[in-house]
Amino acid sequence: MNAANQDSLISWVGGKKQLRKTISQYIPNDIQGYIEPFGGAGWLLFYKSRWAQLEVYNDINSDLVNVFRTAKYHPEALLKEYEYMVASRELFGQVRANPGFTEIQRAARFMFLLHRSFGALGAHFGTSKVTPVKSQQHLLKKIDLVSKRLDKTMIEHLSFEELVAKYDAPGNFFFCDPPYFHGHDYDLQFDHMMLYDVLSEAKGKWLLTYDDCQEARDLFQGYWMKSLVRQKGIERRHGDMEYKEVLIANYEPFKQGLNTTLWDDD
Repeated sequence: MNAANQDSLISWVGGKKQLRKTISQYIPNDIQGYIEPFGGAGWLLFYKSRWAQLEVYNDINSDLVNVFRTAKYHPEALLKEYEYMVASRELFGQVRANPGFTEIQRAARFMFLLHRSFGALGAHFGTSKVTPVKSQQHLLKKIDLVSKRLDKTMIEHLSFEELVAKYDAPGNFFFCDPPYFHGHDYDLQFDHMMLYDVLSEAKGKWLLTYDDCQEARDLFQGYWMKSLVRQKGIERRHGDMEYKEVLIANYEPFKQGLNTTLWDDD
């Protein structure tokens, strides 16, 4: 099956949309399982139609998990719930005040807040003096595509240490995109040392992304590392448009070519 290069259903802080083509080159082509402990918006997951026979999306954020689980199992209901949620500042305020009661309501309203907010942060209604309003139809079309893509993907809602413990095996691969040392302030209490301890004991291969800082390099010293540079998003400042990140791996990934493994649907 060829690469899907499919868009995610949502945007999320720290998403790997810009870097997924580059990162995909360093994923081993002999893996039995592809697992994301910090799934987020799933940009790398959606980059291919199938990474491995076993695929697992996980996130500790219940709203993220609910969006993808609802899209997978109830795409028609999610589409129906979302299709009349027009671009409206008043509606945005109402949705922020009432996130919904059912899983389908919660999924649609969470998507709406991300889709219609500045920087996909869900906090402030997004408008522009020069660009048109975001297309409603574009997002609605994604729901069915995402549902089909997730058909054989396990969706979990566990801490990263629980997830790794459940799925760790010599043939499995973990793509880890945790909260950064100096990233967005949504999770300043993240335990980086625990992540190091869990990964250092893993039987499977793993590839980790971090902000390219001394703390990350010191913590994971001795592992393979490669620097990356991307354009900044919402945190842009005049004259400071680049953001440096680092890939860290427990295998030697930076001499191999593109991942070209093809998987059947059977």
